[in-house]
Amino acid sequence: MQIGNVDLPAIATFKVGDIAAANETFLGLGSRGHNLAEFEPELPQVTLQGYLLQKYGSTRTLYQLKEDAEALIGRRIAYNHVSDIKGRSGWISVVSVDVDDNPGTLWPVLVEGTWFDAGQYKEEYSANPVTRSNDFGITGSYDLATVTAADDVRCLDGSTEVYSVNHIFSGNCSILNGQYMVTLSENTISVYYYNEAYIKIDDFDAGTFDRVTVLDVTEDVVKVKTSNDIEITIERGRVPHINSPVDLTCSVLSPADQSTDTENYLTLGSDMYVASDQSFSVASGVIDAGDLWVFRATADVVTVAEDCLVVSNLRRQVAVR
Repeated sequence: MQIGNVDLPAIATFKVGDIAAANETFLGLGSRGHNLAEFEPELPQVTLQGYLLQKYGSTRTLYQLKEDAEALIGRRIAYNHVSDIKGRSGWISVVSVDVDDNPGTLWPVLVEGTWFDAGQYKEEYSANPVTRSNDFGITGSYDLATVTAADDVRCLDGSTEVYSVNHIFSGNCSILNGQYMVTLSENTISVYYYNEAYIKIDDFDAGTFDRVTVLDVTEDVVKVKTSNDIEITIERGRVPHINSPVDLTCSVLSPADQSTDTENYLTLGSDMYVASDQSFSVASGVIDAGDLWVFRATADVVTVAEDCLVVSNLRRQVAVR
């Protein structure tokens, strides 16, 4: 059973509770008898019950499946969509997840929450775009329609998808959104752009780190942090943001020494650029620390660089139809 992008492989029970109207009787005045007050029905509760089971040929272990199930409770309702189960579609606001990790190959799992039926509710995106304070007097733009139509953001541990902020990486951490990918290996941030396949822009030396922590992970945004306090954020349909307290050093690219003037970006190579919200320089292949966006552009470079500065405040929510 699929809840959002999380797969629970052996759910046997999907039960949406009865809907009950809340009524209350009030004594009338004088000899008028009783008055009945009727209120809107409360939202029904939903129960999912079954087992965690490692599928044949799957590399996902039972412990990873347990982590996936427990990730549901930390996600907002809009990311817990259920489609066409027993003829019903909707969203689950998860209030509890109980996994019994026994010695066997079937681990009992119980998920409980509140049900928001698609007949009465819908999914909506909203944004409140604000341009970051910057040294260039730039005001960027943001197109919500283009962003929401873009691919989902994904987080990987090697080739294994990650859904939980509690995940501990055993391989390299990669974040991708169909346009860019950032891979974190020891002391190195590798940035790629997509053109029929992910093509490397460069490996950037990023000080000393050997651990990556997930701060936020949804289909709209993934944010991670290295053990030397570099934060990398990839949002749906946007250039990756690297907030680095240390300088980044190019590995293969050999950009000319340069500093910003009226524009907020510098050239790293053919069609390759780095933008910032503050005046910065590149010298001997070293990019100044700060808020950085590494990107590829074959046209409209100024627009792409300026739009990097916009904080989208993107939000996915479930609203009444």
